[in-house]
Formats: sequence, C-alpha cells, structure tokens
Amino acid sequence: MRLLSLPAAHGGPPLWINPAHLVSVQALYRAGINGTVVEAEVKVEGMPLYRVALGEHFEKTAAYAAFDEFMRTLQADE
Repeated sequence: MRLLSLPAAHGGPPLWINPAHLVSVQALYRAGINGTVVEAEVKVEGMPLYRVALGEHFEKTAAYAAFDEFMRTLQADE
C-alpha cells in the first residue's frame, strides 16, 4: 500500500490517502495576491471532497506545471 500526504488548502492537518482509492481529481485556478493560486479538488471513495493546496505561482505556466506534477505524483508506481 502506498500512502500520500495531501496538504489541506485551508490549513489543518494533511490527509493521508491511498491513491488507489481516488475517484476524481479536478484542478482549480484562481487569482491570488501575487499570481495564480492552484488547488486540486480530490474525491476519495467514501469521503467528502477535499481541497489540496498546490501553491501560488507568478506565471500561469508554472501554475499548470504544479498541477501536472501533482498528477504525476498520484500516478507514480509504488
């Protein structure tokens, strides 16, 4: 079993999940103070939606790259 720590978007302790139980992942982009804030909305079997903080990025391409990296982490083999 592989567990990943997902940082909460609005503070609080991280959520540890087994990626095999993911139902869906959605990128969320919004304007921040200094750039684009990236979050991922994650649905895990039997749990409510959870937002993961992926940081604020000055360039939109960096914001997209942060989400892509998050997806690669979820899809990585054990």
